[in-house]
Amino acid sequence: MTTTHNGTPVPSPDALKSQAKRLRAAMAEKQTPITQSMALEAVARQ
Repeated sequence: MTTTHNGTPVPSPDALKSQAKRLRAAMAEKQTPITQSMALEAVARQ
């Protein structure tokens, strides 16, 4: 985490993409698949 926003560390784009990928996999396991776009948007809202 090298970037900050209002003093809060912001993860790198690669870290955010990895989070979205894990979210998609977890949702697919629960039989609730989501698109990559939906996963990225969910991660961005955190």
